[in-house]
Amino acid sequence: MAGPPRRLLGVFVDQALEGLAAIAEYIEGGGEEKASIDRAFRCAHSLAENSRLLGCDRTAASADALEDALLTCRNTTRHLDSETAAAMLVDVHALPIVIREELRQAFSLDSIEPLDGRIKEIRELVAKAVPTDRPGRA
Repeated sequence: MAGPPRRLLGVFVDQALEGLAAIAEYIEGGGEEKASIDRAFRCAHSLAENSRLLGCDRTAASADALEDALLTCRNTTRHLDSETAAAMLVDVHALPIVIREELRQAFSLDSIEPLDGRIKEIRELVAKAVPTDRPGRA
């Protein structure tokens, strides 16, 4: 499938990573600042719509779920509980992997920077957080 110019994919990736960082910042900050939730909501909405334009349906669906959760927090006095925040952070940190795979499949790409670099960072963080000497693990 012929796709958009690589430069446009680069803009999409840059905006996606910036948006995901803003969403993570809101979640990790406890979800209390009005300006922060407004920015996070706009980022989730933009990611969903831009993903749809590129045919990245899984990314769009995840971004829609983030957008719905953020909208609920924005329109009510509810703050994020720890369970919801943890689930949202899993999505935020998994989305670069999903985006990379969807773009690779849709446009036959070998490498997508800066996604590959961000995914390496995520894997390094996970490796540090998960002890390798847990019982039952070889």
